[in-house]
Amino acid sequence: MGFVYFQGFYLRHPEILKAKEIPQNRLNYLRLLEMVSREEMVLRELEEAITREASVLYRLLRYLNSPAFGSATTIRSVRHALAILGEREVRRWIRLVALVSAGMQKSSHLVLCALLRARFCELLSPKIGNSESVFSCSACCP
Repeated sequence: MGFVYFQGFYLRHPEILKAKEIPQNRLNYLRLLEMVSREEMVLRELEEAITREASVLYRLLRYLNSPAFGSATTIRSVRHALAILGEREVRRWIRLVALVSAGMQKSSHLVLCALLRARFCELLSPKIGNSESVFSCSACCP
């Protein structure tokens, strides 16, 4: 037929696949933030709230089962994940996830700046003591 190469859709047309984030319910994020901000965290309530919010559950299990975390066993349940992380790290992780998800429509620079300021305040607070400025973090953040 006089040609060397042929391009065409013999079997199928190519499909463009788009990956999307799991949609999040911002009200559930606020509830999670409220739960981890309490002085006494109730793990049963937190476990139920994480189970209800698929995007948080997916992120938690993906984070703990990643090679960077270095767990020898596969973590399949929320209860196991919460036990592995511990109370302090659960509080920090949920706050981080809530902040990042809230900043999805903002520029990445703004979210990064907020995270840096939050970490700075977290590191500075033990050195200042128990004054009102530590609670509001006005000592380091505008």
